Amino acid sequence: MNNRKKTAALLAACALLACGCGRREPVTMNLEEVRLNRYADAVVQTMNEYQVIRTRRYLYPGVGSWLDVNRTASIYRAEPEKICLFTEREGGGYEWREVHYPYGFYDAVQLQGREAGSVSPLLIAPIAVAADANAIAYQTMDENGYVLAVSETDKRTVFLDESGQVLGDRAMAAEGEHRWNHFEYGWSADGTMLFYYKMAESEQSVSSAHYLSLPYGVYSYDRASGQIMQVWEPLELKLRGDVSRVPAAQTVAADSNEGLTAMIFLFDDASGCPDVLLWGGESEPQVQFLSLPENPCIQMALEEEAYYYQEEGKIQKARLGVTGQPELIVYTDPGLQSFLVSSDGQKVFTVEKRGDTEDICLYICDEKKNWYKQILYVGAEGTRSIQLSEDELKLLIEGRVESTSQMRTQSQALILEFYHEETPD
Repeated sequence: MNNRKKTAALLAACALLACGCGRREPVTMNLEEVRLNRYADAVVQTMNEYQVIRTRRYLYPGVGSWLDVNRTASIYRAEPEKICLFTEREGGGYEWREVHYPYGFYDAVQLQGREAGSVSPLLIAPIAVAADANAIAYQTMDENGYVLAVSETDKRTVFLDESGQVLGDRAMAAEGEHRWNHFEYGWSADGTMLFYYKMAESEQSVSSAHYLSLPYGVYSYDRASGQIMQVWEPLELKLRGDVSRVPAAQTVAADSNEGLTAMIFLFDDASGCPDVLLWGGESEPQVQFLSLPENPCIQMALEEEAYYYQEEGKIQKARLGVTGQPELIVYTDPGLQSFLVSSDGQKVFTVEKRGDTEDICLYICDEKKNWYKQILYVGAEGTRSIQLSEDELKLLIEGRVESTSQMRTQSQALILEFYHEETPD
């Protein structure tokens, strides 16, 4: 066979594999040896249950880092090989994209402003994107101060105040003409409910820095019905700590399940204030003071009245209202950046820093409670969130990409498609 024929044959073979018609070639890399789990007195072994058969990338303009967006992309549940994401428009403003990621084709819906025809609403940090990426919550301003906005791809933008009321369009205020009180808010795990409250005004918080104050109560907004409910009435909690400082409270997790709502507030370690867990139904919430690490990566599990968090690579499970030692799920690695526990609790996907790279890893527990580790992908630097599809055969890793040729931030949606063999004995 001459060189030209050899080249043609090679190109044909490459094309066959590229379109997925050739035999499946596993690209999973197992880079670690069997090692002792010193916390659980068990052995974590490498295994080959899941094989990555295809890796896809989609690059898009990242929403500015100053808006503090943790996630903007989601697996599209209705159709395979599609993702939904929230991004900046090429000509300015923002839009949703429904992306057919193998080819890069997408349909776009613009984010509308307060008035008809406005395409550049004022977005004030943080932006919270729902699990399906089809809804976002953000702050904007009117003559009375901050207003909470909820925008969806197929609905008119809703504006909410601190007392759980829906506002009509009102005049915008010039910067500096409003009072600097602001909202805190977060979506439920399934993206159907938004939980929010308004912080105490600054002149009050300075004089009562040793209090966690929710002067207007806590509310929930239901995307499907548009209904607003008061979850908890106004409350104020006295905290230990340095009363000369204003502790920086941040809602890092909020979720609801069958009438049970839970919220976790983290505080700056320098303030000396404990972290706070509130949970309960419509009555006054129960309170539990916590001492969580700096980067706990909290995941709620309210079906079991519990939550997961990590500490120095240990993924642990704590029960609401239960004091004492939490349950160790699995010891991963001190370089753990984030994790995702499957609904059955038998699989844990992680992002782990190893040297200058970040690995996407999978831990699987068998019937004998042995944990097996597999590295699914190497080189996922800048990861901000991970998401598993309902059939557990697709993993979406969203991250930031450094670009020297682009003036603005680039985001990357990395999709891993895999199949799995039988669970190890």
